[in-house]
Amino acid sequence: MKLREHYIDVAKGVAMLLVIIGHITIIPSWLYAWINSFHMPLFFFLSGMVYNPYKYDKFKDFFKIKI
Repeated sequence: MKLREHYIDVAKGVAMLLVIIGHITIIPSWLYAWINSFHMPLFFFLSGMVYNPYKYDKFKDFFKIKI
């Protein structure tokens, strides 16, 4: 079993915080534009880095677990 890479977990946490900050309506427009330019792609990229396609035999099993 491979150990978790903690820097990826930290980066995902930062991306989650940016999503939350991006939904606050009182932030300046320049900050809003800057955060929205990359926060969701960053989160999806980091989530893809920790995805293991061999953990489940079928996509159906993966989907059931995630639901």
